[in-house]
Amino acid sequence: MWATLLRLSVRSTPFSLTVVGAIVLIGIYGITQIQIDAVPDITNNQVQVFAYAPGYSAAEVELLVTRPIESALATVPHRIEWRSISRMGLSLITLVFAEGVSPYESRSMIAERLLSIQDQLPAGVRPEIGPMSTGLSEAYQYILRPAVPVPLTDLRFIQDWIVRRALLETPGVADVSSFGGYVRRWDILLWPEALMRYQLSLSEVERALRNSNQLIGGGYLERGPSTFSLRAEGTWKKPSDILSAVVAERHGRPIRLSDIGEVREGHLPRYGALVEDTVGEAVGGIVLIRKGENTAKVIQHLQERIAALETRLPHGIRIEPFLNRERLIHRIVRTVVTNLSEAALIVIALLTCILGSWRAGLLVGSVIPLSMCFALGLMSLTGISANLMSLGAIDFGLIVDGTVILVEAVIVRLPHFSDRLQAAEEGSIHIRQASLFGELVVLSVYLPLLLLSGVEGRMFRPMVITMMFALTAALLLSLTFVPWASGRFLRSPTASFSEKLGSLLLRGGREVFRWTLRHKFLPGIVWFALVGTGIMLFFISETLFLPELDEGALAVETRLPLGSSLPQTIRYAEEVHRLVLRQFPHVFSGAVAKIGTSEIPMDPMFVESADLILTLNESPPISRPELSDSLKKLLHSHFPGIFFGIQQPIQMRFNELLAGARTDILIRIIGPDLDTLGYWGEKAAQICREVPGVADLAQPLFFGNQQLI
Repeated sequence: MWATLLRLSVRSTPFSLTVVGAIVLIGIYGITQIQIDAVPDITNNQVQVFAYAPGYSAAEVELLVTRPIESALATVPHRIEWRSISRMGLSLITLVFAEGVSPYESRSMIAERLLSIQDQLPAGVRPEIGPMSTGLSEAYQYILRPAVPVPLTDLRFIQDWIVRRALLETPGVADVSSFGGYVRRWDILLWPEALMRYQLSLSEVERALRNSNQLIGGGYLERGPSTFSLRAEGTWKKPSDILSAVVAERHGRPIRLSDIGEVREGHLPRYGALVEDTVGEAVGGIVLIRKGENTAKVIQHLQERIAALETRLPHGIRIEPFLNRERLIHRIVRTVVTNLSEAALIVIALLTCILGSWRAGLLVGSVIPLSMCFALGLMSLTGISANLMSLGAIDFGLIVDGTVILVEAVIVRLPHFSDRLQAAEEGSIHIRQASLFGELVVLSVYLPLLLLSGVEGRMFRPMVITMMFALTAALLLSLTFVPWASGRFLRSPTASFSEKLGSLLLRGGREVFRWTLRHKFLPGIVWFALVGTGIMLFFISETLFLPELDEGALAVETRLPLGSSLPQTIRYAEEVHRLVLRQFPHVFSGAVAKIGTSEIPMDPMFVESADLILTLNESPPISRPELSDSLKKLLHSHFPGIFFGIQQPIQMRFNELLAGARTDILIRIIGPDLDTLGYWGEKAAQICREVPGVADLAQPLFFGNQQLI
């Protein structure tokens, strides 16, 4: 079979070029349609359910909201893990499902359970399912920067009712979470003496106000050729409408709200804030990319919509990002393309020297871009994104291995045949079995990695599949295009540097072989010494699960003492900004602090917690590890008693979503008594402080369990 295929490839130009054309077309499709991201998304298959319960303490939220929801969701099929956080006014439950379960199926099952327990929850508490996003979804975060001073309430109104609604129309956007400012509301203040005079209770006033704010349809009337709709319009449009609402009747006289109280402009309770540089509070948002979307393309469409939207915003408002994943993606793509191009050129240059023919070097080198085209096309069809791991791990030496053997076999036979096509045919058929066996061995090495599951599988499986796609393309080309091109473009080599190099290596190899025969035990001793040294270096060297990626920004996790107020946290964030920007003027281009929880509580921080996003300049004068150490020393020396943890935004979000904490190692102590958990949590913290290498140690206390980070 192989001989027939190889003869057909050598003799038939249309057949070989058709194969190459098909590979090129697949590559064009892949280049235009493939998903591009910075790193592979290792977030597990999870769904978040949250419920706001204003006015309830953490213990009450746990008892009245979290536990009923957990009981209802306990029977959801394919659920393998859950965790929950109950804090003042908020319940957040994260459910992790088995791999392969459709997110739409899991969300549908959760929605059914939530509908069944709505009556069991306190009045006004409505559980919601979080957006279909992942750890890499927070790809675009921005602030609203007006040209003139604008009150925070007005900025938040513009964000919620203009900017957010416009950005939600962008294809691929799962949701937009507003952050900072004040959400306007109208507060009704009742006078106690008026309530006593008219003998009214608060429940009666509340009931009357609910009934007055309605729109009632009354059918329609037909008058000749026309139809008129009837309705009773009672919805409020301005504060005066609220004041004119009738709340009771006494002695035939209507009692209006203006008789017993007044209406003032207020705002909803705040659970978070946004602080920009040293300017103060700001308003912004977090754009969440839908799971499975092309991040680079979504951000591109988002920026186009923002550019059109800014022309219609009042007060000269500009939408400025402080965290834009597109810059990181472009930098990684440039790095990967540069590294792959340099590697391909090095391989071509070495093969040209070794084979002694520039034609042979170019022929072998042509397999590299064709294999990459085929791999990109299949990656796009299978939903694998192009990122640092999936493309950066491609080994060109393995890809061209079979092609090198075939080309060398043809070059050796060219001097002995007058017909180059016959030489290519004989060389390809003769070497095909051995070459095919080697290529299949290389492919089989990657097969066990496909059995990895969990986080390891999500990290390494795309890399393995991409490499197998490229190897498959190289195998296909070595059966079709390479034999055809060898018979038409290769020439008989002449005496050259390659022959001299080959002779030199051959003589050197023979001398080494004779020397090892004379010293029987010394080579074995050297071999065991090298293996032992390698094993020792493996255990003492630093090991990381994920490569450290330079994201172009630092995320400084800040935690004030438990019970600190939101204004206190804002004040400290402003002081930290001033200190950092003053000490590192040429390192950071901006600083934004996200305090507490945004509108969509994917990251349920307390008001005493803040994430300081420090944007690095393009070419900082100091390395990132040195910068992290210097920054940590600076902050600890000026703000004693406050916890500071320095990471990167993507790294922090991955830790938060995978383990429920933002650090690399998490210890949970679970039990029924909170005081006992606090005692043993402190004991564990003391032990961890003595472990070498521990840089940051946080000890947050949540209701129902003790988390030690």
